Amino acid sequence: MFELRKVLEEIQVSLSDFIEKLSLKEEEVLILMDSNDSEAQMELYFQFITAVNDDNLLPRLVEFFTNYVEEKSKLVVFITNILKFRSNNSPRRMINSVERLVSLADDMDVIRKGKHSLKIFYFVVCIETLYSLADIEMNSKSMIIIDFFNTYIEEADAQFIIDNFRRSLGDDRYKFNETFGEYKQTNNDRWNTEIDMEIFARVINELRNIFAHEGDYWGFHFTDSDTAMLNTITVAENQMEVKLKRDGKLRLNLKISA
Repeated sequence: MFELRKVLEEIQVSLSDFIEKLSLKEEEVLILMDSNDSEAQMELYFQFITAVNDDNLLPRLVEFFTNYVEEKSKLVVFITNILKFRSNNSPRRMINSVERLVSLADDMDVIRKGKHSLKIFYFVVCIETLYSLADIEMNSKSMIIIDFFNTYIEEADAQFIIDNFRRSLGDDRYKFNETFGEYKQTNNDRWNTEIDMEIFARVINELRNIFAHEGDYWGFHFTDSDTAMLNTITVAENQMEVKLKRDGKLRLNLKISA
């Protein structure tokens, strides 16, 4: 049987500190302690432990998210409200997952600098985790990544991607009227090298899959200078090509400069 009074004595926490941390009335806590409701006492104790942990968690989360949010005061309020939210732990798990997985992705620069697929893997896992916690259902994991880049990327960042991620003129899709099984592929805009956000998302998802399923984390490189890197990768750019790729019939290699 769980006895709250005894546990607090063993961990050397005074009743006044316990009450202050949970913003409760002393009479309410004493009545609960004198009751036989072991489960309620345990639940209150868990709330206390969570509140104590939040004191350490808040500064860490604020420090991390400050890199991505301009107004720090609003950020502190936002994170504090999430940590105090008790009826559903999904928001708490979301911000914790972002901090942990993005930090892990950034750590890849120390472990294997320049191997961008390692970072991409954890970024994609983070996106998938957020969708799962939010109960957002998609037909496939690739559609999750596409929806994320189409919906949740800020306009300036999306434009940066479009401006710096281009199809090479040596791309297979510049060959006219290629036929693959019953699928006829054409490129109607001969000189347009722009790649839309959906194709970029499909490339990101494919890089994640290549690492996760084949262990290859060295074959793709984003440039870290003014000189673009030429990469070749087989990516299904639409649902028909997804089926062809699944059947091993897709022979179109996407050549991109990034």
